[in-house]
Amino acid sequence: MATRRDTVEYRKANNLCPRDGRPNHPGRKMCEYCLKKSAEKTKRHRQKKKANNLCLSCGQKVDNVKFCDKCKESVALSSHNSHIKRYNSRKQSGICVDCKQPTEIGKTMCIICLERRSDTQRVKRNTFISNELCSQCGKNPRLADGKRCQTCIEKRNKWYQGSPTQVKDKARRDENREATLKHYGGQCACCGENETCFLAIDHMGGDGNTHRKEINKYGSGFFKWLVDNGFPEGFQVLCHNCNMGRHLNGGTCPHKGSTVKTKYVFEGKGEPAKFELDPETLEARKAIELLEQAIEKGLRSPIIGP
Repeated sequence: MATRRDTVEYRKANNLCPRDGRPNHPGRKMCEYCLKKSAEKTKRHRQKKKANNLCLSCGQKVDNVKFCDKCKESVALSSHNSHIKRYNSRKQSGICVDCKQPTEIGKTMCIICLERRSDTQRVKRNTFISNELCSQCGKNPRLADGKRCQTCIEKRNKWYQGSPTQVKDKARRDENREATLKHYGGQCACCGENETCFLAIDHMGGDGNTHRKEINKYGSGFFKWLVDNGFPEGFQVLCHNCNMGRHLNGGTCPHKGSTVKTKYVFEGKGEPAKFELDPETLEARKAIELLEQAIEKGLRSPIIGP
């Protein structure tokens, strides 16, 4: 016997199952008993359609596929919308978006699901790369000097520009840079400049290029490395002027004195080129070597004096 309309409306308004009037299952529109019966009925109908090669949605005849071409797009869209709704609901509730367990701090998943997803993605990515395919889509050949195809690179760049992720990434980079500069003094150790736009991190041992190559960290990645490693010793804050002056002046900033011992003047095409360099430093030896090569080609003639 059909349930009266006003009875159904009353049950819906009072969070009761519209079929039998029992309390609804939390977050659902039917009681647990009716949900179970409905799922069993749906399963029987799907098995019957599948056995007869019928579309699981509309019942039309198909060839060894679940859905016809017409239903495939609508089913995919419906599934996507359901996933987004479920994801947002669990995220707002502070539970894992996969298994509904408590999440890790600052994450949307629990530690078990995070590790499982990471392992799955790593295996999938390595399989694509070993087969010379794009590590992202796994369909197109990857670029010779990269891991992704040009299509995925362009698609990702288009999505990234102006996205919330870009804003968050920039804020995170700025935070790491600010924390690093603050820890190492917040101002140039040589001239006292404190405008953050003019400041940089300097390797006190003068081996910055070698060290960055060893850890494979550059730019903002190097600031993150310093933060993650607890701000190790051996670094200082210098402004860009003092940093470059220290580099060109044999390891000593011109503010603190000069290590120049010999003056090299090279005349040739155009204005004379004058260099005051310490021949004991690596920078001077490289510069002199390049200029000697220019002399051999007849581009410049040397005049060396005190």
